[in-house]
Amino acid sequence: MKKVLILILVINFNILNANEIIRDHVLEYYLKDNVFNITNKKINFRLIDDSKSNAFVIDNDYIFLTKGLFNIVNDKEALISIMLHEYGHIQKNHIFKKKNQIKKLDKLNKYTNIFSVLAGVSLGSSDIFFGSSLTLNEVLIQGLLQNTREYEEEADNVMLLYMKKNNINKNSTIEFLNYLEKENSNKAYRNSHPSIKSRINKLKKMNYKMKENGLNDKEFEFLLAKYYKKSNIQIYNNFFSSIEEGKIYSIENDEMSIASKYEIFKKGIEVDNIDWIYEQNISKYNNSFMKLEYLNYMISNDEILSIIKKKDLYKNNSEVRDEFYFHFIMGKVYDYLNKKNKSNFYFCNFYKKISNQKLKNYYCNKYDISKIGTIDLINEINDNIN
Repeated sequence: MKKVLILILVINFNILNANEIIRDHVLEYYLKDNVFNITNKKINFRLIDDSKSNAFVIDNDYIFLTKGLFNIVNDKEALISIMLHEYGHIQKNHIFKKKNQIKKLDKLNKYTNIFSVLAGVSLGSSDIFFGSSLTLNEVLIQGLLQNTREYEEEADNVMLLYMKKNNINKNSTIEFLNYLEKENSNKAYRNSHPSIKSRINKLKKMNYKMKENGLNDKEFEFLLAKYYKKSNIQIYNNFFSSIEEGKIYSIENDEMSIASKYEIFKKGIEVDNIDWIYEQNISKYNNSFMKLEYLNYMISNDEILSIIKKKDLYKNNSEVRDEFYFHFIMGKVYDYLNKKNKSNFYFCNFYKKISNQKLKNYYCNKYDISKIGTIDLINEINDNIN
């Protein structure tokens, strides 16, 4: 496999505190599936590489959570309850209201969508490593996170409604709220949130038949092991401890075997049948980011027949098209296939998206739009996207 280079995104204003987004296909599928089964709404989830426990929304299609939550939350019911609270902010349209307030300040006017961030791209190689994605900046999101007490109460009520309707066990959620009480004694938190005591009392007063606490899903246990080695399934803890040391610790005949083989590969440990590993993970978890990553892998390994087979399949997938790096990878695909006109078209649109004027001008002047097909033209970026 060729040497790869991390794609560096530089936000065009001062970065005070930034945390990378971890693209975890198991987590994204697991939460999306569980929340959809409860709410019948498709919400995307993104994991932030931050040891502090937090969850928030800054866009009506996305819920962000920190990996620190997995150090605090011990079972699925509590995690899903937290996600339902965040979904409450989406359902009550709090984000739209907050964005309007921010627009009035004329301060973050261009950042009303997290994926329209301004970025500069350093390209020393055409090979890109996809271990991480965008960088979130606290300057960008802090205005969106300052919810009022009214908003928090409304989000709590949505959470409680879904908990009751789905018989979600509330005991672990109460434990989590007790943790919040200890950790968030600062005045700002108390001013913007209902008291923890009142939130716990609301939960206790809700009368409904709860599910009995049982074993966690394998996916949840796998995630507990991956981020904090605290799974109740010891083979998962052993697995992640071993691969961090560069050793292969095989998980066989288990629900998480396919995901574990991908984790071994991503740690840089040599394994066989990488294409099979990608295909199996994509089939099971249907992750759009992984599809782009797989295309990038195929380019690096000269798998021309697979690229030809997959490019249109992925290009016509709306979730893949919504990925931040979609245009860049399609530019690479067509460059590899020596279709310069289409390659320049996609690179042009990628640099439009990230507002890199110099590279935008370079690529946008190097293709003939009359030779770009209708399917590709659908993916053209409006210059005024930001």
